[in-house]
Amino acid sequence: MWLTKCYVSQPQLIQLLQYDINRLLILTLGLVLLGCSKESLSSLGDVYGTVTDSATGAPIKQVEISIKPGDLTTLSDSNGRYKFSRLDEGTYTVTATASGYEEESRQVEIVSSMRTMCDFKLSPIGHSEHSTLVVEPTYLNFGDSTYEMSITIRNTGDEEFVWEATIPDYPAVSLSEISDTVAGGDSQVISVMVNRDYFTDNILDTTFTISNGKSEQSVIVTAMKPNNENENENDRSERMTVMPKYIDFGMYEEEKSITIVNIADSTINWFITDEGDKALSFSESVGTIAPNNSASFTIYLDRSKLRSDLKTEVVITDGISTEHIEVEATYVEDYSMVDITTIDPLVDIEVISCKRTGSTVTFDFTMQNNGLGHPQQCRIYSPTSNSSKTVIIDNLGNEYNGYNQVQISFRGGNYSSSSVETAFPEDVKCKCSFRITNVPDEVTSFSKIQVHAILYNYNPTFASDVMIFKNVPIY
Repeated sequence: MWLTKCYVSQPQLIQLLQYDINRLLILTLGLVLLGCSKESLSSLGDVYGTVTDSATGAPIKQVEISIKPGDLTTLSDSNGRYKFSRLDEGTYTVTATASGYEEESRQVEIVSSMRTMCDFKLSPIGHSEHSTLVVEPTYLNFGDSTYEMSITIRNTGDEEFVWEATIPDYPAVSLSEISDTVAGGDSQVISVMVNRDYFTDNILDTTFTISNGKSEQSVIVTAMKPNNENENENDRSERMTVMPKYIDFGMYEEEKSITIVNIADSTINWFITDEGDKALSFSESVGTIAPNNSASFTIYLDRSKLRSDLKTEVVITDGISTEHIEVEATYVEDYSMVDITTIDPLVDIEVISCKRTGSTVTFDFTMQNNGLGHPQQCRIYSPTSNSSKTVIIDNLGNEYNGYNQVQISFRGGNYSSSSVETAFPEDVKCKCSFRITNVPDEVTSFSKIQVHAILYNYNPTFASDVMIFKNVPIY
């Protein structure tokens, strides 16, 4: 073998070493900056939610939502929605305050790169769980041509009550009756009228209340004045245009923007006449646009209300011209945002599904033993077991721990209301199911499912005695 000698002078050697040192410093600095950038982005999370009336389920707009620490404040939109973005990891207190409602606060945990849901169901002041007053519907949209609609006042109790209406915008809004008596178990239909001669603006957006002395419910009324009927035929057919005319939410998107352009020579009053599907909602449903101007609003998709692929149509009109928007979305069960804390580093946990059938929700997940040996008794506890640490809380703050309210099954065994146990073999995905009953329709997720489990009479045991799932969506 031939060896070739290479002679390098001392100045050349110093120059080469300096060059390599500079390259190393640049590379190290780049990695540090990249790491900092990744950390700063991944350590931020969001919190969002919807505010509704606990008695009627109707969304409440203009609710002041505050979050601490940070002392940030926002207002809920016309669909009761709110959102705080780019929050540092940690524990926060979110508070909802609205006139006529009891203030409510919730504690949430912000997790990096996660969207945490925090919904509120506010109770009207003076309202109790045993309130017998129900008013339906709680939202009336008269558009630009309807003059009369109706509401139903129900007494769900056994004793009669006297109700009374309070109408701040009378005579723009009036009722066929402003006070009456409803017997227990009975109901009464009341006409609601609008008189556009008394509108102080092109659009009326107001609220009146119905009270029986113990509780109170609000009814939202929106209406608008008709557009100028003296338009020529060209204006009547081409007064506005909407963009886009096709919206595809795909598999994961939940918000899209719609723009309405006024191409007429006069102001137009637009409104949505067909919302398409109960899974869709809108930041605005009525509005006014000056000539040669435009307005944008947001269309929201609540994926928890989808049960199949969505294909529908949203209709927007100004009373003269009408625009149709095709809306599609792909139904998918996405559990990628569930935050999972395993019970042991040698146990892999995976969410399979969380599905609703009526008021019953079944939560399925798997546990895989990757090196704990062959324990013969892996015991899992329900919330009703003695000394159980299992906790189930939904996004509205309801906790599920009543007898027979939660039943569990492990590896295909029978359901039990207390605990189940079976062998926990290695390298096998063992399925565990929680069947949770009496889940209200408005519940869309579980904010926390903490499952208590042990390896009975076995060493080594689990590193912890609980596994935790956060922000589990319900489909």
